[in-house]
Amino acid sequence: MNKLERIIHQSLEGKPALRNTLKKIYQASLSIVPTTNINEENVVVRPNCFYGFHNLCPWSKDNKYLLTHRFQTPDDRLPEKGQKIEVGVFFGENHQSYRKITETNVWNWQQGAMLQWLGGGHRLILNDWKEGRHCARVLDVSGEGVGEFATPVSAAAPDGSSFVSFCFDSLSEGLHGYGYAYRATPGRRKNLGDRLLHIDCATGEIDTLVTIGDVLKLSPRKLPAEAFHFFSHCLYSPSGKFLMFFHRWKSNTSDLGTQVVIYDFEAGRAHVLPLGEFVSHASWHTDRYAFLYAENTEGVRGYFLVDCLLDNARPMAFEGLGCDGHPQVLAQSPRAVTDTYPDRFRMQKLYVMDLERSACELLLSLKIPFRFRDAVRCDFHPRWDRSGQYISFDSAHTGVRSHCTIRVQ
Repeated sequence: MNKLERIIHQSLEGKPALRNTLKKIYQASLSIVPTTNINEENVVVRPNCFYGFHNLCPWSKDNKYLLTHRFQTPDDRLPEKGQKIEVGVFFGENHQSYRKITETNVWNWQQGAMLQWLGGGHRLILNDWKEGRHCARVLDVSGEGVGEFATPVSAAAPDGSSFVSFCFDSLSEGLHGYGYAYRATPGRRKNLGDRLLHIDCATGEIDTLVTIGDVLKLSPRKLPAEAFHFFSHCLYSPSGKFLMFFHRWKSNTSDLGTQVVIYDFEAGRAHVLPLGEFVSHASWHTDRYAFLYAENTEGVRGYFLVDCLLDNARPMAFEGLGCDGHPQVLAQSPRAVTDTYPDRFRMQKLYVMDLERSACELLLSLKIPFRFRDAVRCDFHPRWDRSGQYISFDSAHTGVRSHCTIRVQ
């Protein structure tokens, strides 16, 4: 996004319908301009597959397996009731051999079925629909069921001892394209009592961490109680001592509002990070620092490194990278990876970042067909492998949504 585009985009805040219409016309008219992909020849493509969001890792702790969703439905339409998706793993040389594990009834193109590894072994957890409710199932890579929980999973603790959950019906209502076709409570409702839950995997015990009402009281700003509020984007810190999550709200006349909340498990309390009402995506750097794309309290947007203990947000400027993306920081490292949304020519980019030097390097640039947009867009959502040598990402540059990997030189 160049400077003029950014000015126009921000001037249309509060008018999402008009902004999205103008964006659609703008990109459609320029998508026919010839462009050249960069580094496409080094991409390993697994068609009709995708993983999902950037805040999870599809690689097992030993890097042996690569989790994936495999679909047979049209990949430019939202999933409907009755359309199951297959879950499996890639393994072997370049992770190109495939094994089916199971199927699930609930999924979407952005986050899949919240498929993720549970602890350091080869057990996985994912969401499903059973007896009129969302639930979470635990399996091993052979497909054998290991356990089941009456609440769906959002994020699992690094050691696999617990996970957190919230109301996915509220997520469906609040964030188009992120919810599920199956809903226990369809339609908008009063949801200030929605809870963020903590589930112990050994005992099944469920505890409430916070409610929407609790977070409204914690907020340093006065938020509209009449707006629709919901939780999203949960992520444990590397040690599992802290939880980052988004509290979001929207009304019929304004853009989505977001604040980032940190929950301290040892202290049993939460606090809101000192940022503006625009926060898009985040990743933990260490237990103390979060790396995210957001707006600070002065209204400046960009990447920030936030000290979650001292509540200090330090701007991070990366030459040539001035737009929103999906960052993921490599564990125990200053390296991060992020992507961009398609530009005016539908070119989508992947960057490797050095947080110590505030530097970034273009790794990949691919043209994404115009039909992959809005709720059925195909963001890269880049994810590091455990060694920092490969990056997993989803892409539709071939015309088919695919789970891809590329080696980082």
